[in-house]
Amino acid sequence: MAGDEEWEARFEARGLKDWHVRGSQAHTTYSCGSFTAAGEVAAIIARVCDEKNHHAEIDLRYPDQVRVTTWSHDVGGLSQRDLDLARAITVAMERPQY
Repeated sequence: MAGDEEWEARFEARGLKDWHVRGSQAHTTYSCGSFTAAGEVAAIIARVCDEKNHHAEIDLRYPDQVRVTTWSHDVGGLSQRDLDLARAITVAMERPQY
């Protein structure tokens, strides 16, 4: 199984520089401008997770932050599904929708 540094390099190679790997999990945080906007971002991320059938932890924090954590429970760490989900979330967040 690949270590955190190798996974971090895989995320960076896919253009996912805002994602960081620690403890066999991938994390990113979005600052959204308001608590309402953060709630909307959390809902967008939840839809992406449903579409990918791979569900991240989504942590909505006052005043305006959404923290996302993903890993594959069945392998006890990161997998290709996590890279694919992170990419889909990143693409969704690049679209002007909130």
